[in-house]
Amino acid sequence: MVFGLTIALWVGAPLLAALTNGVVNPPIQAVGLFGGIALFLPGINALTWKQAQRDVDWGGVVLIVAGLSLGLVIFKTGAAR
Repeated sequence: MVFGLTIALWVGAPLLAALTNGVVNPPIQAVGLFGGIALFLPGINALTWKQAQRDVDWGGVVLIVAGLSLGLVIFKTGAAR
Protein backbone atom coordinates (compact mmCIF):
# COMPACT_ATOMS: atom_id res chain seq x y z
CA MET A 1 0.00 0.00 0.00
CA VAL A 2 2.84 2.40 0.89
CA PHE A 3 4.70 1.55 -2.31
CA GLY A 4 1.58 2.05 -4.43
CA LEU A 5 0.81 5.40 -2.81
CA THR A 6 4.40 6.57 -3.30
CA ILE A 7 4.37 5.64 -6.99
CA ALA A 8 0.95 7.25 -7.45
CA LEU A 9 2.21 10.51 -5.92
CA TRP A 10 5.38 10.44 -8.05
CA VAL A 11 3.41 9.91 -11.24
CA GLY A 12 0.44 12.06 -10.29
CA ALA A 13 2.31 15.07 -8.84
CA PRO A 14 2.02 17.15 -12.05
CA LEU A 15 -1.67 16.34 -12.30
CA LEU A 16 -2.18 17.18 -8.64
CA ALA A 17 -0.39 20.51 -9.14
CA ALA A 18 -2.51 21.28 -12.21
CA LEU A 19 -5.76 20.46 -10.43
CA THR A 20 -4.91 22.62 -7.40
CA ASN A 21 -3.36 25.52 -9.40
CA GLY A 22 0.06 24.79 -7.90
CA VAL A 23 -1.09 24.86 -4.28
CA VAL A 24 -0.27 21.17 -3.81
CA ASN A 25 2.96 20.38 -5.64
CA PRO A 26 5.03 17.83 -3.72
CA PRO A 27 8.67 17.53 -4.81
CA ILE A 28 9.62 13.99 -5.81
CA GLN A 29 12.38 13.91 -3.20
CA ALA A 30 9.90 14.58 -0.40
CA VAL A 31 7.52 11.93 -1.72
CA GLY A 32 10.32 9.35 -1.73
CA LEU A 33 11.53 10.34 1.73
CA PHE A 34 8.08 10.17 3.27
CA GLY A 35 7.39 6.88 1.51
CA GLY A 36 10.54 5.42 3.05
CA ILE A 37 9.73 6.78 6.49
CA ALA A 38 6.17 5.46 6.25
CA LEU A 39 7.50 1.90 6.10
CA PHE A 40 8.75 2.25 9.67
CA LEU A 41 5.69 3.93 11.22
CA PRO A 42 4.20 1.95 14.13
CA GLY A 43 0.66 1.68 12.72
CA ILE A 44 1.80 0.29 9.36
CA ASN A 45 4.08 -2.52 10.63
CA ALA A 46 5.58 -3.08 7.19
CA LEU A 47 9.18 -3.25 8.35
CA THR A 48 11.09 -2.96 11.61
CA TRP A 49 14.48 -1.34 11.86
CA LYS A 50 16.04 -4.66 12.92
CA GLN A 51 14.67 -6.31 9.75
CA ALA A 52 15.99 -3.45 7.61
CA GLN A 53 19.45 -3.72 9.16
CA ARG A 54 19.53 -7.45 8.53
CA ASP A 55 17.96 -7.57 5.04
CA VAL A 56 19.23 -4.45 3.24
CA ASP A 57 22.69 -4.35 1.66
CA TRP A 58 23.71 -0.98 3.07
CA GLY A 59 27.05 -1.00 1.27
CA GLY A 60 25.24 -0.96 -2.06
CA VAL A 61 22.98 1.88 -0.95
CA VAL A 62 25.96 3.97 0.16
CA LEU A 63 27.80 3.24 -3.11
CA ILE A 64 24.83 4.35 -5.25
CA VAL A 65 24.14 7.50 -3.19
CA ALA A 66 27.82 8.50 -3.15
CA GLY A 67 28.08 8.00 -6.92
CA LEU A 68 25.00 10.09 -7.57
CA SER A 69 26.08 12.93 -5.29
CA LEU A 70 29.63 13.04 -6.70
CA GLY A 71 28.28 13.00 -10.25
CA LEU A 72 25.94 15.88 -9.46
CA VAL A 73 28.77 17.91 -7.94
CA ILE A 74 30.98 17.28 -10.99
CA PHE A 75 28.14 18.32 -13.29
CA LYS A 76 27.18 21.47 -11.37
CA THR A 77 30.76 22.72 -11.02
CA GLY A 78 31.40 22.35 -14.72
CA ALA A 79 34.17 19.77 -14.30
CA ALA A 80 32.21 17.37 -16.51
CA ARG A 81 32.68 19.69 -19.50
